[in-house]
Amino acid sequence: MRFMRVLLKHERGQLRNLISCQLLTNIKAYGRRSIEGSVPPLMDLIVIIDRGMASRGRPQPVAAIRQAYDGTTKIRIAFLRLAMAENLVSRQPFNSMTIWEIIDSRLEHVSRQSIAYQRTFSELVLIKDRELFGSLPFKDLPPETVRLPTDDDVESSLRIR
Repeated sequence: MRFMRVLLKHERGQLRNLISCQLLTNIKAYGRRSIEGSVPPLMDLIVIIDRGMASRGRPQPVAAIRQAYDGTTKIRIAFLRLAMAENLVSRQPFNSMTIWEIIDSRLEHVSRQSIAYQRTFSELVLIKDRELFGSLPFKDLPPETVRLPTDDDVESSLRIR
């Protein structure tokens, strides 16, 4: 049993590292993978992640990959990428929290809000992802724009509706 626990912990760490590396495609260089061009649009990123994880042995056609990911999964991937990118550009030097602790904290905050807040937050994450990623290299993005929607952003959007 102890062996299985150690093995699972190792696998979880590898998965986390793989996802982190792929989420930051053309945002941060990793090992031999350099930054080449613009940050990929969300659907291209999903293909990169899927090919890196699920379909290593026999890669699925791009159309099948795109069809397999529902709206909720797209939102989650967009959220994770934006949270990690935000952490890179606005890292707090005295904050000892890991990126995963920061992500967990933010998700917990959002989960305690109303359904309307959660839907609006999700929509704003997708809008922000589309605005930022897909055409420009990461270094050309104004750092202040690379951030998750704030409570004020969500509340403003809710008032407009």
